[in-house]
Amino acid sequence: MKPTLPEEESRGSNSRIARNTLMLYVRQLVVLLIGLYTSRALLAALGVTDYGLYNVVGGVVTMLGFLNGAMIGATQRFLAVDLGRRDEAHLRITFSATRYLHMALALVIGLLAETVGLWFVHRYLIIPPGRMAAALWVYHFAVLSFMVTIVQVPFNALIVADERMGVFARISILETLLKLGVVLVLVYAALEVDRLVAYGGMLLGVSLVIALIYRLYVRQHFPGAQLTRIEDKGYFRTLLGYMGWNVFGNLAGVMKGQGTNVLMNLFFGPTANAARAIAMQVMSSVQTFYTNFQVASNPQIIKRYAIGETEEMLRLVTRTGKFSLYLLTLVCVPAILEMDFLQTVWLVTPPRGAVLFASLALIDCMVECASGSLAMAMQATGRIAKYQALVGTLIMLNLPLTYVAYKVGMAVETAFYIHIGIDVVALALRLLLVREKIPALGIATYVREVVAKPLLIIALSAGVTLMMRDALEPSWGRLVTVTLCSFVVSGGLILWIGLTTGERSYLRRVVRERVGSWRR
Repeated sequence: MKPTLPEEESRGSNSRIARNTLMLYVRQLVVLLIGLYTSRALLAALGVTDYGLYNVVGGVVTMLGFLNGAMIGATQRFLAVDLGRRDEAHLRITFSATRYLHMALALVIGLLAETVGLWFVHRYLIIPPGRMAAALWVYHFAVLSFMVTIVQVPFNALIVADERMGVFARISILETLLKLGVVLVLVYAALEVDRLVAYGGMLLGVSLVIALIYRLYVRQHFPGAQLTRIEDKGYFRTLLGYMGWNVFGNLAGVMKGQGTNVLMNLFFGPTANAARAIAMQVMSSVQTFYTNFQVASNPQIIKRYAIGETEEMLRLVTRTGKFSLYLLTLVCVPAILEMDFLQTVWLVTPPRGAVLFASLALIDCMVECASGSLAMAMQATGRIAKYQALVGTLIMLNLPLTYVAYKVGMAVETAFYIHIGIDVVALALRLLLVREKIPALGIATYVREVVAKPLLIIALSAGVTLMMRDALEPSWGRLVTVTLCSFVVSGGLILWIGLTTGERSYLRRVVRERVGSWRR
């Protein structure tokens, strides 16, 4: 197996991160634009009832997705460590071990889905008369698709860990185009079978095609990526222990999100759920502006730690956290200030509370963003038991605190204030825990670069932009003016206050090189 390791020069690492980030943004843009069409076309092709039926039946399967999410993170971490150490023999062992574990997980989830899950579908889901047979076909297809996705994770993770984001982006775009083709078949083809069943079957076909492409690519470019016998059974315990603590952390996130949603339903009814759903959709869209950058940076954070370059790794952790927040600032400041107008244009009549919920969700998103690179630094060490136990337990407190707040009669938006408060405490706790494992981490430096500077820039940008907004009447013209004002003010402050002298010099050098290449 011939892994591609990060270049020794810091400049080369920065260039790779920038290039990979760009590829992920291109991927995200294509997926988003196609998704906007396919959602509408699929709704028209299936109808409201079948569209809702597919989502609720498929949702029963994806409820178990947090298990797979925990294993994805662990797989990428261990593969990246072996790549960083240039240990081809152990990379082969890790790849094989994670394949065995994912095959076992796929079987477990398949068994649970076809027993407990199937009982849940029959017992609790409200299926329209005459649609049970179609719903069951869709359910079985969804189970198989999910199992295929689980089994392919080690192949996907190896590509990401080796920082081949261009390949990952192209395959993701191909998957999106294939799903678009499925929808076009439903819209324009004269099908002899039930459209809902056909949709589920064709999506299973897409999953199989994408899994085959990942396998063929890995087999061609990583010749040593073959399933081999694992002699050291203790390595499975190491992987399972790491994955188990990741499961605990992911479960805490599920309790924060879905638990809060249930409490809102119990105390305030479905209107509150609708408002929160809008807020979560806004938050999910905005999160891509920093998650793509962090995904591109994560393999290098792990590899730097694996080869003992702790100082460079910590500099990368700080830069990743800082630049992620700067990206969010450019988006969140105008979005929060114009949230009322944006939702009115988008939804015409937004659910009550949706504007406030979305604004608070974006603030919480910025707090979480400041912790993202710290979490990856801890993952890089491999010693996550104490970290996940403490941080996970803290995140779980969202549920009882929100319940108590609602029980004593506090407003529905209180849940978001609790989220923000706990995430601020979690940021401080993560700093202390990472410092415990990596003593070289400078807490004061991290707070100055990733918290204090972005906060100052956000406050100044929001203040100037708010004055501009209040001087104009709500309109498309005001939206454009506010957005441009925010971009100019935030961008200028980032260059003036946010970047170090070395970062500004690097940026000028990159700009000169790019301009020179264009002129040639």
